[in-house]
Amino acid sequence: MQISAKNAMAMAMASVEMEGFTVSGEDRELMQRVVNGEISATEAMQQILQEARRANDLD
Repeated sequence: MQISAKNAMAMAMASVEMEGFTVSGEDRELMQRVVNGEISATEAMQQILQEARRANDLD
């Protein structure tokens, strides 16, 4: 049985939230862009890391 990319994303988000983490709206939008084929998963990770680095520089 294959699952759709949309369902895989929903399950991944649910798993992250069950672990006690919060998935921001911005992160959801980014993952939706991956599902839509607008960007690759690698590009999404690069964006997430850039945001984390920027946030750490502000501290």
